[in-house]
Amino acid sequence: KESGHRDNFKAVYFKDVAEGVAIIGTHLYATHDGGASWSVLDDSRDYNSISKYVNNSVGAKVIAGTQSGEAVRVIMNNNTPFGIVPNTVSTGEVYDVYVTNNEGFAVTGDGIYYTSNVSTGSWTNVDPYAIARKIRFVQDGSDLVGAFINSSEDMHKFKLSSGTLTITTTFSNSDFSGLAVKNSSTIAAYDHLDREYYELDASTFTFSSPVPINNTTLSSPATMLSDNNGGAWIVGKSGEIINYNGSEENTTYNV
Repeated sequence: KESGHRDNFKAVYFKDVAEGVAIIGTHLYATHDGGASWSVLDDSRDYNSISKYVNNSVGAKVIAGTQSGEAVRVIMNNNTPFGIVPNTVSTGEVYDVYVTNNEGFAVTGDGIYYTSNVSTGSWTNVDPYAIARKIRFVQDGSDLVGAFINSSEDMHKFKLSSGTLTITTTFSNSDFSGLAVKNSSTIAAYDHLDREYYELDASTFTFSSPVPINNTTLSSPATMLSDNNGGAWIVGKSGEIINYNGSEENTTYNV
């Protein structure tokens, strides 16, 4: 069903079939009827990204990055009006923020920030020189292992161990546009110019060899979403969606 909202949907998350939040244009909106209508949740900030970090019997929580340097927690408890809790991360823009099990990273205009507990609102700059645009990670024992894409669309892998962040330049002069958490031990990545799919294995800290995407209808640049069931969705600029499991294209949709 069409949402009835004609502005650009930048990001969206549904906690169930009825209730969700979205960045429409640059502001934060909420829906309680499956997306048939949307109401303003916060129009005092300009938002860049949304990432879920809790969804349980009580409700859901997402974290959103803003152009004014904040990570905003969106509290979506059941049978309760949605609320927001803003926390300042950086003096620069927060391009993306990702949290799991209360630990998270925010990529900003003045480096990469880390929090050991997003509920406290305390963020530490662990690398002031890395200017990233997208970031995803998984837990590997006590370490956090992941990848980020910078403003030049190069991809880097990283590991946070005992408070020390180690970054490795993995793919330079590349054109990466998508990152997704495929499962609890794997990060998926997509190079939209070479049309190649990669996987980062957290336990070995290594990337797989590239797998070509043969679907010629996929427009660039493309992004990625995870389905939490061991697959990744590659989403084209014109709305094509490929469900990809790392070795074959399962289903293609045009929306």
